[in-house]
Amino acid sequence: GIAVNGAEVLRAVDSAKVGIGKAGEVVEGTLHVKGSSTLVLEDEALSSPTFFFKRHNGGSGVLDTELIGQFFTYTEASDGSFAPSEFMSVEASENHTPTGIGSRIRFSTVENGATAATDRLTIDHDGDIKIGSGEPQATFDIGGAILMSNADDISTISDILFMGDGAIAAANHLNLNIDGLNDAGDGWLGSYNK
Repeated sequence: GIAVNGAEVLRAVDSAKVGIGKAGEVVEGTLHVKGSSTLVLEDEALSSPTFFFKRHNGGSGVLDTELIGQFFTYTEASDGSFAPSEFMSVEASENHTPTGIGSRIRFSTVENGATAATDRLTIDHDGDIKIGSGEPQATFDIGGAILMSNADDISTISDILFMGDGAIAAANHLNLNIDGLNDAGDGWLGSYNK
């Protein structure tokens, strides 16, 4: 190990593992940093610092649905155990070949009172987005209820705008007002040109 002021700050162990701030402790993973951990990537060549995931698959190419890389956060439970909480993963969306390396990104969280992560947002290889679990079945696929409101007043009418050529087309303005909040329980669905 390497010591500064008598304290070990860097330790190289068997199996090509490196621990920073892990004096005398088990090193998990290839690089394990302990302390007030902040990783800074700085590039003075006026370009952007880059963090790479490089996935090998024994020369046969990464296969559809296989993970390419992922970010995890681990949290300590009250019994001292650690478990992953939320994560972002990148996976192949097709078998990777020299002419096709499709991928998708998933964001997951763990619900209160649970220990297993659930997919919350998926961006597919073609840009389709799914909010909720599963694969997107349309450009924007929402698996759950939608609340649209103006400011904090959920009884205020909200608009859905259908855009064309970057501008609101008068004939493409659809206003939805579903009013089930009063005692009468009346509701209507209408449209108008604005």
